[in-house]
Amino acid sequence: MFDIRRCTSQHIDDVVQIHLDAFTNFFLTRLGRSFLRQLYLAFLRDDAASCFIALDSKKTVVGFIAGTNTPDLFFRNLLLFNWHKFLCASLTLMIHHPITVGRKLLGAIFYRGDFHDLPFKELSLISSFAVDPKVQGKGCGQELLAVFENWTQAHGGKGVYLLTDASDNTKTNQFYLKNGFLLNDIVKKSDGREMNRFVKKFL
Repeated sequence: MFDIRRCTSQHIDDVVQIHLDAFTNFFLTRLGRSFLRQLYLAFLRDDAASCFIALDSKKTVVGFIAGTNTPDLFFRNLLLFNWHKFLCASLTLMIHHPITVGRKLLGAIFYRGDFHDLPFKELSLISSFAVDPKVQGKGCGQELLAVFENWTQAHGGKGVYLLTDASDNTKTNQFYLKNGFLLNDIVKKSDGREMNRFVKKFL
């Protein structure tokens, strides 16, 4: 059993470290710690979003899950009201890759959680979810997922969805299938990556 609780600002650096370790080849990781801190702090400030952490017996953060009930609004507001913070946080990478970074930040303003269809308007997005490799397979991910699903239901959500890599990601894809998710479709991102879109609707 793990101690699952709401993330607070004092845990953000631990969440960022787990993100960096888990998502080594992702664009957000390349933007660095400062950018990621602003991103995860936003999940704490938004009433329609949440971030939960898992603590082990030594009170060390070993996992987290972050998401929102309003993905169509969350990411737009994230940059519209905090653009200066994210710009400063990504400045170093922007100097070397101005077009790429600028396009990504602009894309975030228009991001709607990768679901535009009406049947999915009441679904909550699991935006980021990672567990320390040392505790993988010990139920940490399942406990985090259960708490997030309960939070979603308590706030009127009818289900959850997420995107994860379709290739070279067998263990993660199997995890979602084992936990009641169904593969809805495959999304091809602008960089060519294919992502599995999993959906779990509550009964």
